[in-house]
Amino acid sequence: MPGNNPHDELFKATFSITSEVAVFLKYYLPHLGRHLHLKSLKQEQTSYISENLKEFFSDIVYTCKWKSADDSMSSGIKIAFLLEHKSYLPDNIYIQLLRYLTETYHYQYQNKQALQLTIPVVVYHGADKWQMRTFEDYFELPDQY
Repeated sequence: MPGNNPHDELFKATFSITSEVAVFLKYYLPHLGRHLHLKSLKQEQTSYISENLKEFFSDIVYTCKWKSADDSMSSGIKIAFLLEHKSYLPDNIYIQLLRYLTETYHYQYQNKQALQLTIPVVVYHGADKWQMRTFEDYFELPDQY
């Protein structure tokens, strides 16, 4: 991804700022953010992108302490942000993201690592209006099933 597009670099730079990631988790993923001790958020130098996918994706990995039921800090968890920038409407963004997630989880499983939380972030700024579609929308199913 480096050098491909200034937008790619902007998104990666933004998600490399720990305070910005904490705000993102708190406001855009509140169901997750409220369970994290965001002050313990720390960027790691790890990447799970395979060589054949580096052309398409970028990831940034953080560790963070998880709040336990009594609100004390427990062990850390890893959170990876899969960053994808689009200046055009993709045919099927879910297949692209699924490919990355599958490779990531397969790598972790093969290396006997705990599976980490991976959050896809797609930023679109093309001329055409983005039409929100669920994964189910891509399947041709009978009207009643």
